[in-house]
Amino acid sequence: MTELESVVQAIEHGLLPLPNDKDHPPTKQDLDQRMADYKVPGISIAFVDQEALAWAKGFGVVQVGRKKPVTTETIFQAGSISKAVAVMVA
Repeated sequence: MTELESVVQAIEHGLLPLPNDKDHPPTKQDLDQRMADYKVPGISIAFVDQEALAWAKGFGVVQVGRKKPVTTETIFQAGSISKAVAVMVA
């Protein structure tokens, strides 16, 4: 397994429990299960390695009750994450 494949495996199947999360045992969790637990219909994830996009994938659907899947081209409102991204860019 390549390093990138290991990273993707960790993202999709190796999420650690959140601190102080009394409702979930301290075991690794699949991304789709975490999304279901927190009622997140869809997300897009990108992994950047050495300032280059190494991997990106969409998970779930754009809107609850709809069938349109999230892709790497789906546009989301950035919200609070934009602050962290702006700091990294600066």
